[in-house]
Amino acid sequence: MTFFILGHQPTISVAEISKVLRINLSQAQGNEEVLMIDEDLPHLPNLQSSLGGTIKMGWTIQEMDTWDEEKLADIIVAYASNSFGKDKITFGISLYDLHGKKIYADKMKALERLGLTVKKALKETGRPVRFVSSKEPALSSVIVETNHLLSSGGEFVLFLDGSRILIGQTQSVQDFAAWSDRDYSRPARDAKSGMLPPKLARIMINLAGKDLSKSTLLDPFCGSGTILMEAALMRCHKLIGSDISGKAIQDTKRNITWLSKNYLGQEPNYTLIETSAEDLSKSFKKSVDLIVTETYLGPPQKGRESFSELKQSLVEIEDMLTVSLASLKTLMKKDGVMILACPVYHAREEWMFLPLQKIARSSGWSIRPFSDALEPLSPCGGLVYERPGQKVGREIVEMRPL
Repeated sequence: MTFFILGHQPTISVAEISKVLRINLSQAQGNEEVLMIDEDLPHLPNLQSSLGGTIKMGWTIQEMDTWDEEKLADIIVAYASNSFGKDKITFGISLYDLHGKKIYADKMKALERLGLTVKKALKETGRPVRFVSSKEPALSSVIVETNHLLSSGGEFVLFLDGSRILIGQTQSVQDFAAWSDRDYSRPARDAKSGMLPPKLARIMINLAGKDLSKSTLLDPFCGSGTILMEAALMRCHKLIGSDISGKAIQDTKRNITWLSKNYLGQEPNYTLIETSAEDLSKSFKKSVDLIVTETYLGPPQKGRESFSELKQSLVEIEDMLTVSLASLKTLMKKDGVMILACPVYHAREEWMFLPLQKIARSSGWSIRPFSDALEPLSPCGGLVYERPGQKVGREIVEMRPL
């Protein structure tokens, strides 16, 4: 079996995995932390690098009917002692409950005892041994990477399935340093306008399910170019970015130049146009395979806005979006796909959504629900991206031209 340790937006992570692997995950096992599929997928590091919403990946190696510390230790010792690359064996153990139950103190103590038992046995090989532990049941990708576990001993993952124990070994972890670098080290950042996280940009591109090597991708609200940057890293054939703001176009150009120098080695095939999404079809006459974009999220919120003020902002965005999508449809190929992120406002302990079904119908599009994602979905079957404490979230939908 292949296991995926999901990110902080598990519903979105599962939808992305389904699209990238082109498989139906309705029978997959898991919860908001873990997804498990029956087959052993090959080339996990390559798959890991292509995903934005998965923290770790690996394979299960054995299973047991019940928790037996001695047998668990023997299995981990057998795999860790065969590690190559360094003389020193550095290993760690993580624990997840497949039924989403809390890991209590007794299991944490058992986990610590198991680690010390494995460490003692590994010392008999004559090699230096280090056991990496954490105050949490599971090691973070940062701990796994900075302690070089995958190259020196391994991270072993125990999945509780009732009384049954599945034993896995991690094969890849998310490159947190590269994601952070592309987010915070790029030369043009405009936090006041709202920054689309690079991980979310990557996920949105993957949700389109297109072969990028043969595709032309358009972002008609390109902002500082986050989506175009991630698409360039994914070797998209042709990139088109447009924005009504001249500053946004210049920011995008600076960021793509930086990306080319630090990641690509050469500039991607891209074109930038300063115009509104509504007027883009007047200056750009070619058709595109996919549109991946985040629309205007509304004015920055201070948290004191009234319900009527938020409603008015959504009405204004609805009007703008309806006109823009009607124009963008003329640029889309018949089999094209659009992945669109729109604002969702938090007010009175509820989320306020745009009427996207209405907008889609009136502008010549249909919405296709993300059926393989975890619940809950948005009212129109879209995905909701939110962070604790935020007043503005994002609703992500897949649209097809009618």
